[in-house]
Amino acid sequence: MTIANLSRTDHVALGDRLRYLLALRFAIAVTTVAFAAATTASLGVPLETLAVLAVCYLAVALVFEWLGQQVPGASFASLTVMLLVDGVFLAAAVYATGGIESPLRFLVYIHLVAVSLLASYRTGLKIALWHSLLVLVVLYAQAAAILPPVDVQPGAPTIGSLPVISVTAFWLFALATSLFSALNERELRQRREDLESLVAMGTSLDDEGDPFQQASFVLEGLVDRYGFPRGLALGVVDDGMVILGSLGLTDAPLRAAVAVDPILERAWETRSPIALRRLDATTNPALGALLPHGRRVIVAPMVADGRPVGALVLEHP
Repeated sequence: MTIANLSRTDHVALGDRLRYLLALRFAIAVTTVAFAAATTASLGVPLETLAVLAVCYLAVALVFEWLGQQVPGASFASLTVMLLVDGVFLAAAVYATGGIESPLRFLVYIHLVAVSLLASYRTGLKIALWHSLLVLVVLYAQAAAILPPVDVQPGAPTIGSLPVISVTAFWLFALATSLFSALNERELRQRREDLESLVAMGTSLDDEGDPFQQASFVLEGLVDRYGFPRGLALGVVDDGMVILGSLGLTDAPLRAAVAVDPILERAWETRSPIALRRLDATTNPALGALLPHGRRVIVAPMVADGRPVGALVLEHP
């Protein structure tokens, strides 16, 4: 996979996320207008005004969606601007349908979750701050008699009021969402880095026919990626095993003969890596001599055509 292919993949993924957010915006606008139409008696603004605002909101969303799809370089800018527009529309919708006690306030939570999962947890925190600022702006505008009162009366104190408490609860929700989203992003990023390391390692192996150089490439790649302090690459020969490569070991010369320990036979039989808390020199004398005082050791078998061809023995830091 080349850098150009990765860039195209990133753009396709961003394009999909923009479309998902566009669908969410349509759902938010439709839900807002439908709820307003069902509760016209309690609206803070005329239904026609809210409907026009929703139509304008969707028109702006379509324009920026088209711009993000047609101009790849403008995708991130389009996403950023529309997230700010989302906050303004949601603040207006919540205010117009009952303020902080409006059922539509849950749309703000849904929007935060969608942004945290589709964009990033950092973007989610920024959007949480934006939503909070808009709520407080509307709140203080009511207290200053700039907007008709819904949440608080003009001149009334806002500190300790229900809207401020709601904003605090919203931030607890935002932090929890961002925390779990960050863990998810970290796992996905590690998987992608693992894949890129395997691709680079495979390319190096294809270009090299010497098994000793191949073993060196594999060990160096694993050490660079995972930080193993010590490691061995072993190959099967007719009379046992030989050392194909080593890192962090002074008593493991290349081509040196190695006896087959029971743990190696077990790994070949199960065809799966085996993790050892401590490498016992009594039960595994060959590996114990090569990796003295080895702890947190991973034995990974190498099998080809149903036959064992070697093993990797790595010590986790």
